[in-house]
Amino acid sequence: MPKKKLEAAKTKLNLVGLDGNAWNLPSKFSRATKHQGWTKEEIDAVTNEAMAGDYHRLLRTLMKHTTGRGTE
Repeated sequence: MPKKKLEAAKTKLNLVGLDGNAWNLPSKFSRATKHQGWTKEEIDAVTNEAMAGDYHRLLRTLMKHTTGRGTE
């Protein structure tokens, strides 16, 4: 997926109520996106961006790429 499209790409995953552990959230995101047809490269691009900073960056990045709808 081109970078421009990836910036707007969202997956169905509700982060609210999940274990907020900094290792758990990217794992849940990866599983949800893989199940919804994202490629490994797309998933890696988002998770690498999310984990390239502090916990707040992790949350901001994952929230940018989730709809808040859906369950894990």
